[in-house]
Amino acid sequence: MKRNYKVFLLQFSNFTSGLANSIVMITIPWLILERTDSPAFAGLVVAISALPGLIISPIGGWLIDHVGRRAVSISADILSSLSVIAFPLFASLFGLTNLAILLIAFFGAIFDPAGYTARRTLLSDVARDTKSDLDRLNGIHEGFLGVSWIAGPAVGAWLIASVGAINSFWVSAVLFILAALSIALLRVSHVNESTNEKSEIKSDRGLRVGFVTL
Repeated sequence: MKRNYKVFLLQFSNFTSGLANSIVMITIPWLILERTDSPAFAGLVVAISALPGLIISPIGGWLIDHVGRRAVSISADILSSLSVIAFPLFASLFGLTNLAILLIAFFGAIFDPAGYTARRTLLSDVARDTKSDLDRLNGIHEGFLGVSWIAGPAVGAWLIASVGAINSFWVSAVLFILAALSIALLRVSHVNESTNEKSEIKSDRGLRVGFVTL
C-alpha cells in the first residue's frame, strides 16, 4: 500500500492539471464573448493558442533530458498557474483588452506540452518503483486524463454560472498548483535529473531532427 501513493500522486497531478486546462479552454472563449461579443476573435484566440504546441513539443523532450522530468512538470504547472492568474489580475488592475487576452492565452499555452510529456516520462519510474505493469499504468494515466477533459467543460460551465468567467481562473490556478505539489511530493528512484555528454548529444540531435521534420 505504501508504494501505491506514488501512483496516486502522479495520477492526481495528471487529473488536476488536465482539469485545469480543460476549464481554461472553455472559460477563455466565454470571457471573450462576454467582453467583445465577437465569435471571430474568440476563434482566433483559440487557434493562436494551439500554435505553442507545435513550437514547444519538440523542445519538451530536450528540456526533460537536460533539466529533469520532475523539474519540468512542476515548473510547467506553476507557470500555467501564473498565466491564468494573469486574467483576473489584469482585469482588476488594468482592464482586459483584446491584445492582453490574446497574449496571456498564448503565453499560458506554451507550458502545457512540456508538462504533459514530463508526467508521461515519470510513468516508467513509478511503474518500476511500485512493481506495476507499465501498460496497465499507462492505461490508467490516459483514463484519468480523459476523464479530466470530459469533466472540465462541465465544471467550467458551472463555475462561470456561479462565480463568473473571470473568477473561474482562480480555480484553475489552484488546480495547477495542486498538480505541481503532487509531483513535488513524488519521490521515485533512479530518476536521472542530469544527463551525461553522450545522452546530451543524442538529445540535441533529436531536437534538430524534430524541427527539420516539422
